[in-house]
Amino acid sequence: MFYGAKWWKVDFHLHTPASLDYGESDLSYREYLTTIMQRGLDCVVITDHNSCAWIEGLRTELINMDIEKPEG
Repeated sequence: MFYGAKWWKVDFHLHTPASLDYGESDLSYREYLTTIMQRGLDCVVITDHNSCAWIEGLRTELINMDIEKPEG
């Protein structure tokens, strides 16, 4: 049995369209999450300015994506 370290790819400073400086306001929750996944990130920290408006929507969409995921 191997007890080695595991590397995680994490972005500790990520904004969503809830931050005025994000720039792309017509992005969907799914498009946002898909982009994160395509970049190979294992974890992100949302650091929006004065807002947590996107947190619940992202959480809900991630659950929906997990439910839709094919078995196997």
